Amino acid sequence: MRVTPGVLRPSLALILALPILAAPGQAHAGGFFEIGGGIAIPMADDNWTDAVETSPKLTVKAGSVPGKVGGAVSFDWTPENTDAQGFSNGIGNADISANRFRILANLLFQVPVQKKLHFEGRAGIGVDIAHASVSGSVLGVNFDTSDTDAGLGLEVGAGMWFDVGSVQVGAQVALPIAMHNHKADNNDEITFDYTSYDFDLLFGVRFVSR
Repeated sequence: MRVTPGVLRPSLALILALPILAAPGQAHAGGFFEIGGGIAIPMADDNWTDAVETSPKLTVKAGSVPGKVGGAVSFDWTPENTDAQGFSNGIGNADISANRFRILANLLFQVPVQKKLHFEGRAGIGVDIAHASVSGSVLGVNFDTSDTDAGLGLEVGAGMWFDVGSVQVGAQVALPIAMHNHKADNNDEITFDYTSYDFDLLFGVRFVSR
């Protein structure tokens, strides 16, 4: 599986600055806390799509939209459905598990469509953390290793939110991008070498302070 630590100072600086951007405002949305989930469908590149399949995704986001423009910090977790779960042939077997964690600073744009319906677009930058573990045996010799890599995470998305009492419910589509270039130097490491593009279909509930 080609699946990698980097120091992403610009991304981390933007994340640390988000509490200022996301300070509660006085506009129609105010501060919010969002939980959601859906599916992540791998689209590119070949190193990525050859390693994983469509997987579930969980998301948490907090921020505010004081007017038409606001900010938020998001955390995502995707337990990847890998192509080598329980792989076996005549000389050995292997099992690969992988998880993706993303921490992003997001710029939000929100426009009312109707009284209770709002369109929202977003763009984010931050850290994409990939973790993988491999275990199995070859000719009776067992092996077990794991590795983690931090790469650059980018994302654009859009969706609709509908007011239901004191909460909002919504659906979104997104294009998360991750850039990793970690090469394994020894048998205790795993190579994470890809630029991944996924298509996300997400649904969520947003708790809003007005």
